[in-house]
Amino acid sequence: MSTILVASAVSGTANANDGLTFVFTSDPQFCGTSVDRIRSCQRWGRQDHFVDWQVAAINRITGYGWPRTWRTSFGAEGTFDTPRGIVLGGDLTESAGGFMGRDGGGGQWRLFTDRYEHGRQNAVRFPVYVGLGNHDLEIEPRDRRLPRDLYRDRMWNYVEQRHSGKNAPVAVEDFDPKSRSYSWNWDGVHLVQLHRFAGDTRHGLPSSLPWLRRNLERHAGDGRPVILFQHYGFESGNSIGSYSRSRSKWTRDHMNRFAEAINGYNVIGLFHGHDHWSQQPYQWRGYDVFSPGAAHFGQFAVVHIDS
Repeated sequence: MSTILVASAVSGTANANDGLTFVFTSDPQFCGTSVDRIRSCQRWGRQDHFVDWQVAAINRITGYGWPRTWRTSFGAEGTFDTPRGIVLGGDLTESAGGFMGRDGGGGQWRLFTDRYEHGRQNAVRFPVYVGLGNHDLEIEPRDRRLPRDLYRDRMWNYVEQRHSGKNAPVAVEDFDPKSRSYSWNWDGVHLVQLHRFAGDTRHGLPSSLPWLRRNLERHAGDGRPVILFQHYGFESGNSIGSYSRSRSKWTRDHMNRFAEAINGYNVIGLFHGHDHWSQQPYQWRGYDVFSPGAAHFGQFAVVHIDS
């Protein structure tokens, strides 16, 4: 039986010994120099430099240790292990990469790639597993002479460039060319990236559920632990639509189909972003759910799974 421990941080906390360690974060949602022209950036007081604090903390993660009180409550002690990678739960920038506008959206895309493509001078030091959210997929060109899917296609192309094929910068084991969902294995744990939400079909995207069923049967049928990542949460009205045509949100029908697809597998954690605030772990249909908050507030989680 595997045990999952999550240390949530505002720019700093992290791991334990013997087992798998990784970082989860979401919603960097860079505003760039467009901050004064984007209402949501103003309303939430977003500051792109908070992400710099987060990156610095993640890069120094092995210098931190488990919270003192956890050493008796959960038996976790010592410093955090080196993370195997960083999983992103969507909303990379505020405006679909910030490709619109005369100034290129205020440099949003450059801000993202400079910080989350490991190997760059000021970026995170660990491989990043990219997921997309509503801000990556719902923005369309204002100029109707341009294809409506222009920005969406650019974002999906980035996911393909980063993860599709054995020579990709961050190669994965199973990449679905239709939905662009993908999976990989770390130390006997199966991890799955589902982007906005499992079964999303908005804007003509093929559902990931047929692929997910085959994927879990092939890679997790032996009972190994499974962790799934997506952007939308499991209890907030901010994520869940009330009727079948709810714009961009997922619905109870979507959730039922997802629950059917993962039923019978050893799912030990569901991770999501979107809500922006750090939440206490909660349960959805018997599964443990984690939402550590937004990168644009400097928040992230260090996850450790006992072997």
